[in-house]
Amino acid sequence: MALKVHLPYFDQLLELLKDQNQDAIAAFGRHVHWGYWEDPSRADGSIPDFANAAEQLSLRVCDAAQITDGLKILDCGCGFGGTIASLNERFSNLELVGVNIDERQLERARSQVHPLNQNA
Repeated sequence: MALKVHLPYFDQLLELLKDQNQDAIAAFGRHVHWGYWEDPSRADGSIPDFANAAEQLSLRVCDAAQITDGLKILDCGCGFGGTIASLNERFSNLELVGVNIDERQLERARSQVHPLNQNA
């Protein structure tokens, strides 16, 4: 009997993203955390619904932090940089730094998130 080896889920996810799997990109291309549904009974289980819920979770957490323009923010465990990307889109002149223990996740974040809303 041959043993079936399963890669850890992040290894599987990174392989799917590398292979340009459109479902993986839609669901986890920006955020690698789960989500927030205002009314969980209305969650439909679709990939767009899941991606929206992941973004809503980031928005709620950042709103609770009362972030404003011009702050310096450290995102510990930044994953693929989705929360940094969201902040980057919503505010101006932020100094955003993400740290993570997985260099592969940081590589994806660097390739996906580019500074916006900067004053010259």
